[in-house]
Amino acid sequence: MKKFYSLFMTGLLAILPLALTVYVLIWLITTFESMFSGLFDLFLPAGWYIPGMGVLVGVFSIFLVGLVLQFFIFQQMQNWIERFVEKFPLIGDIYESFNGLMKYMAGSSKQNAAEQVVVVTIDGMNLLGIVTSGDLSDAPKGITTGDMIAVYLPMSYQVGGYTVYIARDKIIPVDMTKKEALRWTLTGGVTTHKK
Repeated sequence: MKKFYSLFMTGLLAILPLALTVYVLIWLITTFESMFSGLFDLFLPAGWYIPGMGVLVGVFSIFLVGLVLQFFIFQQMQNWIERFVEKFPLIGDIYESFNGLMKYMAGSSKQNAAEQVVVVTIDGMNLLGIVTSGDLSDAPKGITTGDMIAVYLPMSYQVGGYTVYIARDKIIPVDMTKKEALRWTLTGGVTTHKK
């Protein structure tokens, strides 16, 4: 029975990440197809629609938005829309949180001071974290004292974590990218640190 369980878990661990990846891809494809297939019915003659055209339009639309946002005028429009949405109670808070997280996660892979992976020692425990701000001069009064930085400590097996404000000399830099550190922490150290 032990051998059966071991073989089953080996198979499950091999299949599950791939299955989840495929599931997310299928969800994106079906979402794009359902969003854009109605447009094809309006603009194309009957019988011209080919399955997959919605996905192509979805991917092209995302690319086009990214291209358009390279121009200053559209960046200003985006900023105006963001400020407008953020004025609404609750909706603005949710949008601002997701927007900030997405911008942070999609940021440059270069290791700069605000993305350094560090080890924080608290009560004899070493916690892996990511420096989110090296300059807390504009932090609310009472949060920081002296030369402190903000470090995000992600939690294992779930989305979430804590931001701690800690003295700069109490951290140890780690030679990992932000992506590697998040993968390591979110999986509880099950994955390996690949160089």
